[in-house]
Amino acid sequence: MSHTNWMYLFVLSDLLISSACTKDTCTQTVTHKKWVPVYKTVEEMRGPQPSVRRAI
Repeated sequence: MSHTNWMYLFVLSDLLISSACTKDTCTQTVTHKKWVPVYKTVEEMRGPQPSVRRAI
């Protein structure tokens, strides 16, 4: 095949593939939760140190 024939084949296949996307219909809706990251410093992560009592 010559260069021109490959180009026509590529354009034709591209048109056929891209036209299939316009026929999609939505039949189901799915909802998701968006998680928001919480940023803390190292000191905030460590927090106050609990006092530890030793049994005598």
